[in-house]
Amino acid sequence: LLADSDHQIIAGANNTGKALQMYEGKARVEVKHLDVLSPDSLDEAMEQIDIAYYFVHLLHRDDFAVTESQAAHNFIKAAEKHGVQRIVYLSGLGSDKEVLSDHIRSRHEVGDIFRESSIPSIEFRASIILGKGGLSYELLRNLVAKLPVMLLPKWCRTLTQPIALPDVMRYLVAAQNVLIDESRVVPIGGPETMTYVDMIRSMAALINKKPLLITTPFLSAHLSAKWLDLFTPGQAKVGKHMVDSLKLKMVVDSSAAKDLFPEIIPEPPFKHLQAS
Repeated sequence: LLADSDHQIIAGANNTGKALQMYEGKARVEVKHLDVLSPDSLDEAMEQIDIAYYFVHLLHRDDFAVTESQAAHNFIKAAEKHGVQRIVYLSGLGSDKEVLSDHIRSRHEVGDIFRESSIPSIEFRASIILGKGGLSYELLRNLVAKLPVMLLPKWCRTLTQPIALPDVMRYLVAAQNVLIDESRVVPIGGPETMTYVDMIRSMAALINKKPLLITTPFLSAHLSAKWLDLFTPGQAKVGKHMVDSLKLKMVVDSSAAKDLFPEIIPEPPFKHLQAS
């Protein structure tokens, strides 16, 4: 959606080849090499930027929390130097009043770094984002498609509030122009609160599968991540951090999204997937 807008878009990416393929044919998009751990790279990429979107995850690194903090500090320094007017950041849902996973705590600490700067920011916090091509969607679909019998840890009964990818994109686009006088945290989610078991059943119905679901208290986060890697190769390290976060209740506990974006009414994510 951003690439199809009237704005000139600078897409910063470490893997410029992949980015060039993604934005092929988009005349208003210029792809630049960007390494968030390199101040010089950020300094060059941030020139003449009015609104900066931050979609950075470094979960593949063992020191991801320290590295994500450094990346955010580098980003802010370059943004302030070049007069960026607003930062829009996609983070993870979870209450700061609870004991958070390392993954979600790092996400929120990045948001804190942005709010401590001189640039107004909007931090969208979402739980599971469901859309074709997204990691959460691919993990869930692959597991349901490939496993006739699924052993589910007890945290699969935890409540979450998934949101459809197109609705997330609508929020991100609308964040360009919404009036704010200070940085805001905006939790977002779809209209339905469900457990991960409910999500598995909804995905199974979507792709015409009927897996046997067995809940067990003996499946650790480590084993769950290995299980993910078996059926979604290459995602074990990222999967472990995600699994740790799935133990947390992730539901919207604020009216900020309705207050700031009353025109956006999220639809049930599985209804969207069925229609797409």
